Amino acid sequence: MSFNSMEFLLFFPIVLLIYYIVPKKAAYIWLLGCSYYFYMCWNAQYALLMLFSTVVTYAGGIIIELVPEKRHKKCAAALCFGLNLAVLFVFKYTGLAANLLHEALGLVHIQLRMP
Repeated sequence: MSFNSMEFLLFFPIVLLIYYIVPKKAAYIWLLGCSYYFYMCWNAQYALLMLFSTVVTYAGGIIIELVPEKRHKKCAAALCFGLNLAVLFVFKYTGLAANLLHEALGLVHIQLRMP
């Protein structure tokens, strides 16, 4: 399902309506479930990436809340942010980085075999 599909035109108002009906304490669970459903309509395998990101972010939030020292809170936030960026980089920009490395090494006459 994409943002400009007929399915989304039906999906979004239903999600929004139920969001305002559900009690506020459970609304975030509803939105999380809808986000997973939306992603899985596109490619179900990416739900594992979303699950990893959800667990990392949730654990980071708990650590930030429990740790008393401000320096450790900043480290936890940076680690959470870095892990989420690493997922983005690996799955979106690895090809670009490999091509740039191939081109850069080609300038100094080093051959890099890439699959």
